[in-house]
Amino acid sequence: MQATEWEREGRKLKAQTAVSWVLTAVGVVGTAVPVAMLRRCDEADRTRVMDCSDERRTAAIAAPIFGALTLAAIIPAIVYSTRLGRHNRYSGMARYNVTPGGFQIRF
Repeated sequence: MQATEWEREGRKLKAQTAVSWVLTAVGVVGTAVPVAMLRRCDEADRTRVMDCSDERRTAAIAAPIFGALTLAAIIPAIVYSTRLGRHNRYSGMARYNVTPGGFQIRF
């Protein structure tokens, strides 16, 4: 690969990795908020402070949807992170190192 192709692939992997991790974070937060709402409503029901039937219904629908988003986004996030790490490690050019046994050439 030429240097420009290598850089273009690196930028593409960085963007894919960032989007995947952002979607994963949105999924985690989107799951945590409805679960916290359900817990608050459970405590409110025990003390009979307020009626949470609408909030409970919304949270019961939203939590699994965001949970599925989290699971669907974490897999590409891990894959793209691994590819980006490999891409950064192997720059496509030979590397020369001095070792106790002499010179070492890495491709």
